[in-house]
Amino acid sequence: GGQKLSESLVSRIGAVGDGGVASAWAIDLAVVVVVGVVVSLIAEAVVSALSDRTRVAAGRRTPWIIAGGVVSAVMTLALGLCSNVVGIALLWGLVQVGYVMLTVPMAAAFSERVPDKFRPRIVRARGIGQMVGQALGVWIGLYTPFATAAAVFLLAGIVPVLVWPKEPSSEEQPHTAMSAHMLMERFRAPRHAVEFWKAFASRSLVSAGVGLTTMFLWFIASALIFRDWFTQGNSSPIAVPVCSLIASMALATLVGSVGAAFIAGPVGEYIEDPRYLSVISCVLYTVALALPMTMPSAVSMVLFALIGGFAFGLIDTFGQLLAMGALPDARSAGHDLAFFNLSNSVGLALAAIIGAVGVAVTGGFSVLFPAAIVCVLASAVVTISMKR
Repeated sequence: GGQKLSESLVSRIGAVGDGGVASAWAIDLAVVVVVGVVVSLIAEAVVSALSDRTRVAAGRRTPWIIAGGVVSAVMTLALGLCSNVVGIALLWGLVQVGYVMLTVPMAAAFSERVPDKFRPRIVRARGIGQMVGQALGVWIGLYTPFATAAAVFLLAGIVPVLVWPKEPSSEEQPHTAMSAHMLMERFRAPRHAVEFWKAFASRSLVSAGVGLTTMFLWFIASALIFRDWFTQGNSSPIAVPVCSLIASMALATLVGSVGAAFIAGPVGEYIEDPRYLSVISCVLYTVALALPMTMPSAVSMVLFALIGGFAFGLIDTFGQLLAMGALPDARSAGHDLAFFNLSNSVGLALAAIIGAVGVAVTGGFSVLFPAAIVCVLASAVVTISMKR
């Protein structure tokens, strides 16, 4: 009886007047996401500073990478056993800490161990690996997500250490004291940089637009696309079509992203101003959003993923070019680009807040598509206002 009630509630989510189920779930998700973003930002600053100052025989990065994989795996398994939103938010924050322990030292190891002449090739391979990994993550983690994620985290912390050349000891490196000022330096924004802030705002807005649909994708699929699953006589759990749709969308997004990676270079050479390319890509993404908004179906969602993956791949490429062109001082380019990357976290938090408020006000998840369109178009407006 409880299972049937749960399935009935899931089938009704998205309908106005559904008893607040949609609003409650959206707000809970927003709380978890925002907590994760805040914890991740703090952890990045702390782990980066501590990793640079680690003096052990195994090296500066190796202990953090191994520990990060273990912490991420353990916290992920614990997360799968928790059903209270407070506990989920806490454990999700701890997962973010482990993830930062794993990825921040790993990124530093890339820059330290890869010669400059091989770096572009490695960066491209890393980007392809991220795209493939995201798609595979959806496919292999649909039915046992927590156990699968824990296993992958554990492997990610062990395999690189075994495969990469052994890191030299850091015991002899000079001791450098830490300070609060040093930790806050990561969050110091460039001064007198109007164009940089425009690029930052544009990236934050487009990240929010993308996050509004990807973050709530499970709810969109169950609430809008398959809302009549049980009334149509289907007896299998709604998770079956939802998982199939999400897996198909992941594959479509991968195909679109790969297409964007191939076309970005030639198009960038033909049209030299990245502002126009970014704006056109934003408009294309809004067209993709309009498909499931006006014709909600599994087919329109897959088309949205395909076109959206292609459009966002272009937005990402040209947005980075705009950010680099807007740097106020070449001498602080590394720091300023690191600060620019915070726009992704800002966009994710914005998506969580806008999505929760929108769902709470309307009582359903269909509002997420027009909200995403507004965010992406706002990003295009900010982009076109930038000076070359």
